[in-house]
Amino acid sequence: MAQCDKLGVRFHFNSWAEAATVEAENPDIVIIATGGFEWNSELLKKHFPGPVDYLSSPSTNEGDGLLMAQAVGADTAHMDQANIMAQPPIPYDGRTNGLPIRFHAEPDAIVVDRTGRRFFSEYAFHAGEALNERDPATGQFRHLPAWVITQWAMVKRTSWAASL
Repeated sequence: MAQCDKLGVRFHFNSWAEAATVEAENPDIVIIATGGFEWNSELLKKHFPGPVDYLSSPSTNEGDGLLMAQAVGADTAHMDQANIMAQPPIPYDGRTNGLPIRFHAEPDAIVVDRTGRRFFSEYAFHAGEALNERDPATGQFRHLPAWVITQWAMVKRTSWAASL
């Protein structure tokens, strides 16, 4: 926030952004942070066409903020960016969701691609970039399918074991 202050960036949290209010500020750019869109299958398919087995976010992330902004002519950027990670399945609220734990970053776990090779650091936060990497010539996924290789001791140490 200090860097933003130095640059003159102003934040408005938890406020309604009526068009007249925003226009009165005469901003160079407006960033609307309203959550994700991953529970909207059309938006997910359009902006992240890779395979998604489980979602661990709130099911209310349906892209309503994005759709409202686009309806009044907003431009979008970086729509192909996502916080994707390997997640074990867990039953929740009548369906199978992903359990949002970074179990692949445990000391005795590695992630390998379809050739059996490690292709990123398991400690990297944005595993999605590596998982979604495409061959520029073919457009095909370079590393999918991928697997987390570990041992039962690791599974027992995580909260995932309680769901088994």
